[in-house]
Amino acid sequence: MGVLDTDAIINKQENESKQRQECIDFCLQAIAEFNDAAQKVGLPLETLTVGKTPGIDSASIIPFPVEREESGGFFSHTVKEWTEFHTIVLIRHCQFDWINKLNSAVIAKNGDCYLNRSVVTPQELAEFIATIVSDSRQDAEKLFSMALQGQPFAFNR
Repeated sequence: MGVLDTDAIINKQENESKQRQECIDFCLQAIAEFNDAAQKVGLPLETLTVGKTPGIDSASIIPFPVEREESGGFFSHTVKEWTEFHTIVLIRHCQFDWINKLNSAVIAKNGDCYLNRSVVTPQELAEFIATIVSDSRQDAEKLFSMALQGQPFAFNR
């Protein structure tokens, strides 16, 4: 062996990989349990409603599952379209709250995961969260705890 301590480098890499995987595993479990936990602690779902939320004039703008309710007759026909979700990580793109929410990391009412307007797998969302908390399970626990209190982790993009 030479003067370079390759064993220490390899051990450090293995420990970092193990720490990351533990954080991702925690995040996957937290994602799977989040909607039930939110309901249990009384955290209301956030709502974006077509025609009522400023800037949302069409359901096609909303990337999350949209619910639709029709009522009335021919002359008083009413259509209400909305989506419900929980924000886990708020990614601020601009001054408009509704745009920020559409581009954030959210869990929809049906359990689907979204990131930056795209549906992602729970694994992809867990990896994103692990990255922003620097693979710290303790920080991931804090992030989910704050989200359950209606205070999602926020950063500017």
